[in-house]
Amino acid sequence: MPRISHGSGLTACTRHSGGFRARVCPAPAACASALAALRHLEAHPELPQRLLSLSAYARNAYKERGLKIRESNTPIVPIYTYEMENTLKKAKDLYEAGVYVNPVLPPATAPGECLLRTSYMATHTEALIDEAADIIAKVLLG
Repeated sequence: MPRISHGSGLTACTRHSGGFRARVCPAPAACASALAALRHLEAHPELPQRLLSLSAYARNAYKERGLKIRESNTPIVPIYTYEMENTLKKAKDLYEAGVYVNPVLPPATAPGECLLRTSYMATHTEALIDEAADIIAKVLLG
């Protein structure tokens, strides 16, 4: 019965013998990837702050261009599009213009409060965010 102990830094994993086997831990590759990501963050503690700064920059860029956003302090900045058909059409138009966004529709949001979800990484630049904000404003506002 394979077992990874808590002392190794990973969640305990057991397999039950017999006709029924249940795996109660993530795959080893997933654990290794998560551990590598955590080590990278430990080696580069500036990355989370950079990400928060870029997210704030994006929120300001959208507001300056007249877009209505849902306020947050995360690297996800939702932009209101309100109606489902409009949201899907605008998501498609943005994709064709070179900007990928995720449409958020009921039941994930209330009817009439649909959104386009934009997401950021610490490796994005202010110039890239400005370019995307210009495209988004052009597509959404006309």
